[in-house]
Amino acid sequence: ILVTCTIASFATERAARQIATHSTAESETQPQSGLLVAFSDEKAVSSLFDLALAMTTRRAVDTLRGIHILTEKDDSGKKLMAARRLIEQAEKYAAAAGLSLPCDLRVDLNAATGLIHAAHEQHIEEILIGWHKKTLFERSTLGYMAEALLENAGNTLYIYRAQQPLATCRRIVVVVPELAERDAGFLHWLFRLRQIAANTGMPVICQVAEMTEQKIRQYLRKGRELRAIEFVRLQDWDPFSRFLAMLKKNDFFICVLARRGSLAAQNSLRKIPELVASDLNNNSTLLVFPRIHGPEAVRQWSQMEENLITPLREFSRVAWRRIFRLRRWIAQ
Repeated sequence: ILVTCTIASFATERAARQIATHSTAESETQPQSGLLVAFSDEKAVSSLFDLALAMTTRRAVDTLRGIHILTEKDDSGKKLMAARRLIEQAEKYAAAAGLSLPCDLRVDLNAATGLIHAAHEQHIEEILIGWHKKTLFERSTLGYMAEALLENAGNTLYIYRAQQPLATCRRIVVVVPELAERDAGFLHWLFRLRQIAANTGMPVICQVAEMTEQKIRQYLRKGRELRAIEFVRLQDWDPFSRFLAMLKKNDFFICVLARRGSLAAQNSLRKIPELVASDLNNNSTLLVFPRIHGPEAVRQWSQMEENLITPLREFSRVAWRRIFRLRRWIAQ
């Protein structure tokens, strides 16, 4: 019974993925979404804003907002003044580029909760944050805020590691996992990629699977912004070092990953943030975590997983207890 229940859970998950693969259809219209940029410190303002400006269009439907989160324990006079200076710096930097950037200062329980609430209130589906500087005693490469956003928010998340100014980059290298076109955030990050290439004039080299390439080509036919794109067939993610080997100096590396519960999720994708942090120190990197099927998708998947694993653990505990009792009875 224990073996049957365990196998049934994996079989059910596999069948659900197959059904979703054949039934999930994404709208072909241009995504109507905004971009929320989280400024954490003054050093990251210029790099984050340069990328956000390259990712957006001047049309009214594509809103760009900045935000800085203060936690409740940091709500002191000095921290508040420093936060206001940071917001003013971001607004001045945007004004120098001829753009009016609305920036909000928010006090919340923690940074992740503040970003989630702000994105929900402003109806924004995409969030851009900077790269987390890992300390010696931390386990997560992405940091607490990014991990919390991936666990509790359904927004498409962009994590930017700026190793050089965006204006000095000469080529965009993109790696996309198989079945990425089935995620609800597929058109969002593809639209941002098209805008970066169009606003910077950089050519794009895209490593994708065959079906994903067809979807990308189908979308790009509708726009004239992308000047040059070259497709390379993606065979396997292992070893990841061969992707890094193809990078040249002044390349901008964009890696599309997958959330837990996504059709594109693979075990090999979980190691990539750590490999990027340790092996990719000369190229700017953008990690993309597309949303799956809406803001509640990640939370529902976590709850479904918990509802499945908890009964199996309880069943296993009871089964082993009865087995030990049976062995003791036979020995007697």
